[in-house]
Amino acid sequence: MYDDSVIYYDGDHSVIFDGLDSWEVFHLIPLSLPIPPMPERKTNTLDVPGMDGNIDISNILTGYPTYQNRNGSLEFMIAPGYNNFMELYSAVANYLHGKHRKMIFSDDPEWEYEGDFTVTSSQNGIWNNITISYIVKPYKTRLLPVSVLYPDVFAAVSIDSPTYVDIYPTLSDYLMEMPSPLAMSIVSDSGIAVKYWNSDYNLLIEKDKAPTGVYIDPDFVVGKYTLDANIGLQAKGTGRIRIDFTQGRL
Repeated sequence: MYDDSVIYYDGDHSVIFDGLDSWEVFHLIPLSLPIPPMPERKTNTLDVPGMDGNIDISNILTGYPTYQNRNGSLEFMIAPGYNNFMELYSAVANYLHGKHRKMIFSDDPEWEYEGDFTVTSSQNGIWNNITISYIVKPYKTRLLPVSVLYPDVFAAVSIDSPTYVDIYPTLSDYLMEMPSPLAMSIVSDSGIAVKYWNSDYNLLIEKDKAPTGVYIDPDFVVGKYTLDANIGLQAKGTGRIRIDFTQGRL
């Protein structure tokens, strides 16, 4: 059925789905370079009677653009010499069809996409193809959090001050486009207060006594567009604090 002399492929541009490689595990060859499409920008316009055009109010709540999920598909052919299409088709579908997975492109190995997947098949001449479609979050995210990528920068900080002092003064240098909630680790007998200035909402976010322990605080969301770099993150009290987050970008 296949002429092995026609195609040579050694696994370049493969895609990893939750740890399983499209080539090494499923014997799939991409028919084109796997490139995820950019997400569509969310838009909201206001029509004012008697005025030409519309007023774009898309960013009025955030101060920065927001996006729809990414919708895309990857088309593969089966490696020449692998003749049991139905067995492979079932294996791919059992692993991906209707499942929530993470996807990594081998051409961009430090980033992952998260979302839902579906599997279909088609035939092109003598070739049986498998198409993997996906709807994933708009931002790709780093595989590792900043505490692992930059351990010296995001080490625990000791606090012993009755007034607010800057902590992690270079935080803004590590922020990317995706707003990320802060994971906090706080050790204190008397409590530590934490605050930052959200430049989007022109709003001071402050916790008079941040809870002791390790947790994600949804009130503290940082990103390139959300943290005022001139003020940064501040804390007061006595104890130790450590922050962590995952970087994300388009």
